[in-house]
Amino acid sequence: MATRPVVVINHATDPLALEIVTLLDEAADLQLDLRLCTDEPRALASGYAHYAGRDVAFVRRTPQALAGARLALLGDETGVEPATTRITLLGERPTPGATVALLEVDPDALDEATRHIEVPDGVSTALALIAEALSPSIKRIGGTVLEPVASRGPKALEELYEQTRALFARTELPTEILGDRLAFNVLAQPDRTLDLAAVLGGAPPVALRRLLVPVFGGTTLALELVVGPLSSAQAQAKLAAQEGLAIDDAPSPASAVGTDAVQVLAPGDGDKRGEILRVYAVVDEVRRTAKNFVDVIRAVLAQET
Repeated sequence: MATRPVVVINHATDPLALEIVTLLDEAADLQLDLRLCTDEPRALASGYAHYAGRDVAFVRRTPQALAGARLALLGDETGVEPATTRITLLGERPTPGATVALLEVDPDALDEATRHIEVPDGVSTALALIAEALSPSIKRIGGTVLEPVASRGPKALEELYEQTRALFARTELPTEILGDRLAFNVLAQPDRTLDLAAVLGGAPPVALRRLLVPVFGGTTLALELVVGPLSSAQAQAKLAAQEGLAIDDAPSPASAVGTDAVQVLAPGDGDKRGEILRVYAVVDEVRRTAKNFVDVIRAVLAQET
């Protein structure tokens, strides 16, 4: 019987890590020896995640837990063996020496050997797929991102519920996790500037306003694209042909939850000259980000067979 490759997932109780485990459990072609590392006392005492028909207990991140790992997801490089390939989340700028991989855009990104791979999150993925579809017409991307409270984790969801109860009961609102009242409200977040060139090689500048909204799941992108002369019909055809995107007549945050594709409403012209294009898209950010990790895991392991 072949030895299963060891895959370590750090921060294993975070929503992204748990979604990665869920997708790995659904992937019949991947048979792994999973090690789920965390520092949370409650999880270490009695927590576990379901994978491959069994319950995998959470363990503390130690040299023993990292020993022999073929892949280590999330977390820093402390204690990681030289032979282990790290897969982490891409920040606003790539880490020097890391390979950035979004395989739907660049299937050959991992052709050269690397020990550190970074994958984009769901919002960056949505923007990269849209920009790739409309390239080279697209010149600039602006707009607003509506981030669901679920993106802040289960404790934020619990606090939103308690805030809603407190509003009706006219009692003091808890704000320890969210920082302010989110119930029946919207909270402005720091603007986000993305360097899509890290994903696409050459890409337009991106500037996004961010709002945290009391929606359980599904991230919404309301985009205004500066393009060369391009009709909405031409744009729709290009978007429909792009792997990872799906044209939808009525996309919503709720409809995106649990799906891999970025759902896009048929675009509308923003001006008569066809130089402004308005695009509305929704994505399950946690699941889409997790899919990027699983795609890379599959590709890395396939290189060894």
